[in-house]
Amino acid sequence: MYRMVTPQMAAELDAYYQLRWEALVRKPFNLSVGANSRIALCTG
Repeated sequence: MYRMVTPQMAAELDAYYQLRWEALVRKPFNLSVGANSRIALCTG
């Protein structure tokens, strides 16, 4: 079972964004940490 936790401190929020960049959103597409552009995946 999963539990949602809201970051309470700046360090927790920073850790969340670092994880998100490394594993999910930016790094796999070679985008920088501060990249704010949307990622469009096109198929077909």
